[in-house]
Amino acid sequence: MRCLAYPLAGDPAVVSGECGAVSLGVLMRLMQCGDLAVWRRRMNLDVHSNILLFSTEGATDPGHYQLVLQEELI
Repeated sequence: MRCLAYPLAGDPAVVSGECGAVSLGVLMRLMQCGDLAVWRRRMNLDVHSNILLFSTEGATDPGHYQLVLQEELI
């Protein structure tokens, strides 16, 4: 949720709740975790891949959304 709310420079911000943001979380884990390299190869994913993700919800609980955005990164 935080990565979508505070994107890299030049990318648009997206307001998304937990369910909507999970696809980005899975993709980030897949691309960053060394143990998942075999899966990246099987899916032919690399830095040149174009991936379309869908966020199916906004901030359905605005209070919790704000808390998540304010949490410190672990």
